[in-house]
Amino acid sequence: MLVIAIFRLATLGFSYYTLTRLSNQYGGSSYRYNFLSFALIFWTVLPVAEVIIYWLIRYRIQKRAWVHLHVWTSFVVFVILPLSVLILVRWSFNFMRGNDYVTFMETFNRVVRYLTLGLLAIGHVFFIATIVKSYRRQKVTENNEVPAGLLDEFVS
Repeated sequence: MLVIAIFRLATLGFSYYTLTRLSNQYGGSSYRYNFLSFALIFWTVLPVAEVIIYWLIRYRIQKRAWVHLHVWTSFVVFVILPLSVLILVRWSFNFMRGNDYVTFMETFNRVVRYLTLGLLAIGHVFFIATIVKSYRRQKVTENNEVPAGLLDEFVS
């Protein structure tokens, strides 16, 4: 998750630089600039908050597979998917022109949006389940109630 947070901070810095440069050059809309800044800051703060929450409950986590599922889905959404989008958009721009490119980009953007929202939903369901399960009370056995061992029937 820390790698995701660092990647998102780098993306935030690059986006801020690009948006500032474009707004100075073309006189962009302040509403769109503010919305993009909020969205970029939100999606950057989210992995940092998740890292802090995982650090706070690190000794109580009962199912590490849920944590791994959440981390891998977040990694795919925040790192792998944006990089693959950049590569595929560049490739498609070189080989498609006109209406083919527009149709491809509309379909591609829809697929990326659904994939992003679906993976985020799946990952955060397991994130919430991990938090809930880590704060659930554990069954404590009494000192005089020792669970039976596998070979106890052969000892006596």
